[in-house]
Amino acid sequence: MTTTDTVHIDRWNRYKGFKALTPPLIPCEEDRDEMQRAIGVVQQKNPHLQALMLGVTPGVAKLDYGENSTLLAVDISEGMIERDWIGDVEGKRSVQQGNWLELSKSKANMSKFDIVLGDGSFSVLVTVEQWRALLATVVTVLKPGGQLVIRLFAPLSEQEEPQDVKKDIEDGKIGNFGIAKFRLGMAFRNKETNIMQLQTVYDYVVQQWPDLSLLIKDKEGWSEGDISTIKNWNGQNSVLTFLTQSEFIQMAEEAGLTLNNAYTPKYEFGDCCPILTLTKKE
Repeated sequence: MTTTDTVHIDRWNRYKGFKALTPPLIPCEEDRDEMQRAIGVVQQKNPHLQALMLGVTPGVAKLDYGENSTLLAVDISEGMIERDWIGDVEGKRSVQQGNWLELSKSKANMSKFDIVLGDGSFSVLVTVEQWRALLATVVTVLKPGGQLVIRLFAPLSEQEEPQDVKKDIEDGKIGNFGIAKFRLGMAFRNKETNIMQLQTVYDYVVQQWPDLSLLIKDKEGWSEGDISTIKNWNGQNSVLTFLTQSEFIQMAEEAGLTLNNAYTPKYEFGDCCPILTLTKKE
């Protein structure tokens, strides 16, 4: 484990949890409905499915996996598990602290799962190389014909500039601060590495708006709680990574997955939050 990985884990251990976030940074009803549809397709083939979730996102954990199915959630952060896991149900739902990239090292996990789900999971990885490694892991743990259902945080192919986002914020054209924060993050993404430094976005926000409370003025849907989440990005040597939808699909296909469906949510920022369903080749 690298120093960067350790810093990244510490960030999530100290994170305020999903309760501090609002859609689309957490899945809304439209996202959950699309994921549920994908689960239903898998259930038609195997009503006793075994599901793996990358993370502990409550909205994904609460989906209906079927009466005789099992869900295993894996997260590397003990703090995230303690704050956000909805609870084990014996024989049906459980959580495990662990590294996603090491799941394939256990022979018991090989070709075990009918479906793997994640919500923004890839963006918390610290390098694009880890994206490839996680896709390889997913392919290993999926049964032949099994499916990966993933909501991405994916920038558009034409990268916008921070000043464009700033103008939209000041003109009241952005529905909530979560969207503004991630649009800024994608605007500051390094085009060569696809990495975004959280500190860079924090510094920009407080430089442009020293009094953060003024951001709420005359903006419906903006709240002090939402804006306060930017403070979690201060003082950390931590990153998010973003690939475009087409870049991810190409990488997934190279790993042995085939795209079945790409759903674009209808909400604001939905074009940057596609839900992809991909199948492991038989």
